[in-house]
Amino acid sequence: MSETILRHYWHPVATSNELGEKPVRICLLDERIALWRSREQVVAFKDLCIHRGSALSLGWVEDGNLACAYHGWTYAPDGACVRIPSLPAERGIPQKARVVVYRTQEKYGLIMGVFGRATSADT
Repeated sequence: MSETILRHYWHPVATSNELGEKPVRICLLDERIALWRSREQVVAFKDLCIHRGSALSLGWVEDGNLACAYHGWTYAPDGACVRIPSLPAERGIPQKARVVVYRTQEKYGLIMGVFGRATSADT
């Protein structure tokens, strides 16, 4: 079975108690993933900030969003960029400023995800 096929199935990647207040980096099928908790929702992003390519797993969770440690770009659980610190307030954030989001579920004390294609967060 090829790795491509495996990307379309659910994989357990962590236990619920392994995911605390900070993002966690996991690697599955050669894909680096930033796993984090937004309030009661578990979210999985491709571990790559679209701004400068920094690992989002090095960032922090603030007001239910994930902030990149490099320049502070901040992403909502749906992957949309909601804050660019260097952008003047009168300029809007481009709609294409988004990170890749993977489907996740938290059940039976496990966090599971499908890491084959991007979708909105699903808990």
